[in-house]
Amino acid sequence: MKFFSSIADLIIKIFRALVVLLIIAALGLIIKWKADTLYLQSISDTEIKFSLVDEIKRTKDEILNFGKEETVKKDSDLEVIHQNYITVNIPGKASIDEIADILLDKKLMTSKEAFKQLVYDMGLEKKFVAGTYEIAGGTKIKDTILKLTGTETKLYGIEITEKDEGTTVAKKLEDMGAIQSAPTFIQQVSDLKLYYSFVPGEYEFETPIRVIKIIELLTGKKD
Repeated sequence: MKFFSSIADLIIKIFRALVVLLIIAALGLIIKWKADTLYLQSISDTEIKFSLVDEIKRTKDEILNFGKEETVKKDSDLEVIHQNYITVNIPGKASIDEIADILLDKKLMTSKEAFKQLVYDMGLEKKFVAGTYEIAGGTKIKDTILKLTGTETKLYGIEITEKDEGTTVAKKLEDMGAIQSAPTFIQQVSDLKLYYSFVPGEYEFETPIRVIKIIELLTGKKD
């Protein structure tokens, strides 16, 4: 019995030692990750995304390559992190067609007409801000447009009742901040002869969005 008891005690001691070593290794890895992140940020003008998973992969590579003639430099790590980012320069007073051509050339989209239609639907034709941007490859074109215009999205919900018409709908939209001018909205639905055409129900839409698209949503009719 003493023999088995001694073996059990030995196993417990070994297990405790392994747990302590794992904790020390984890703390060391976290400290190394923080240090590497600070270094990469210090040598870059753009935001660096360097996760703990990236640090684990990097540490693994360093261990596997330990002792080899060529060592992995920190600058090469930065290059790997940036390889999926594309630099886009938007000149001042650039037209929508010119911006579309730039994005096509950078392979950030595939359809010029789809881009122009989306910009129109969002009402952002005159909102593009000149400057240099870093855009991740594979970014959705809508997100690219939002970045180049400095715009943020916001989700709205509205309930239309059977009694609602142009004026009451305009007031609801203006009060929630979805439109800037109730009178302009009323004039637009009147010109479209849709003043009494709002369909009862609950709706959601996301801004930025052109007012006509809201009208189409709430009336079920396209211009």
